[in-house]
Amino acid sequence: MILVRFQQSYMALILFTKKKVYLRLLDISGEFCLPKVITSESRFVFVSAGSGITPVVSMLRHLCRNEYIRHDGIPVAKLIYSVRSVRDIIFEKELSDLSKTGTVNVIIYLSRENELPAHCPKGFAFSLGRITKNVINKEIGDPNQYESIFSCGPGGFTSVVESALPNSKVITESFNF
Repeated sequence: MILVRFQQSYMALILFTKKKVYLRLLDISGEFCLPKVITSESRFVFVSAGSGITPVVSMLRHLCRNEYIRHDGIPVAKLIYSVRSVRDIIFEKELSDLSKTGTVNVIIYLSRENELPAHCPKGFAFSLGRITKNVINKEIGDPNQYESIFSCGPGGFTSVVESALPNSKVITESFNF
C-alpha cells in the first residue's frame, strides 16, 4: 500500500501484482452519510477517534463547501475528535480551515497527554483525556437539538458513544485492527 497526496488530502492506493485486476467503484451507500435534505435549521454532531475522522471530513467538507450557515450564528456541525496527541491529528490543516468557516466547531481530546502542549494548532478547542459517557453528555448536551449524531472509530469507541446516548439514533461506522 502507498499513501499519496490528492487534493490536499491523503489516500491509500493498493498495488496489485496480478495482471488484469479490475477495480469497480460504486456510488456512496449505507447509513453513514448526511441526509439528502439539509435546511438552515439542521445541526449535526460528529464524534470520531483516530482515523475514524476520514469519512467525517468528507461530510464536513460538504457542509462547508455548500455554506450551510445557521441564521442564529450557531455552527451547523460540532466535531468531537479524539487523538492520542497533537501530532496524531489527521487532516489538521483542513480541519483548521473548515473551523474558520464558522460552519463547524472543532473540539479535540488528547487521550495520552497530561497537559496541553505549548504548540497546539490554532482553530480548535482542546481538552485532555479520553472521550467517555460524561464527556459526550457534557459536549453534546441535549441530543434532540441535533438532526443526526455520527460516530466513527474503533468498535469500543463507537459503543461508548451509543451507550452515552441511549435514546438517540447514533449513526455509527466502526472498525477494529
